[in-house]
Amino acid sequence: MNHTRDGFFQGRITDPVDSSRAVYLEAKAGSVIFMHCMTPHASTTNTSRLPRRTLILSYRAADAFPIYAGPVTLDAEAQVRLVRGQQLNVARCSVTEFPIPRQQRKTASLYELQELSRS
Repeated sequence: MNHTRDGFFQGRITDPVDSSRAVYLEAKAGSVIFMHCMTPHASTTNTSRLPRRTLILSYRAADAFPIYAGPVTLDAEAQVRLVRGQQLNVARCSVTEFPIPRQQRKTASLYELQELSRS
């Protein structure tokens, strides 16, 4: 599903989405919801006066290196930790094409990027 507009990453799906099969999930404060990274998902607008926080943890194989997409890649990779296996110096590639997400400007969070994409 496309996450770009005018060639720039928007931090959200920009194609029309059929929400007829959507499932509403609600969890108590302090709860966690796990989902596959390719699962389309969204949340309603934060109407409280408190900021919404998100913790995104992702796992990848030791031989699945990111494609360099500029400084944003370096920023993300600074947080990477090997939790299992051995550090490898051979990358595994399984696709012939991969879209490089470009950002129009640096944002402080995914929420800020999504909000800017709606204007």
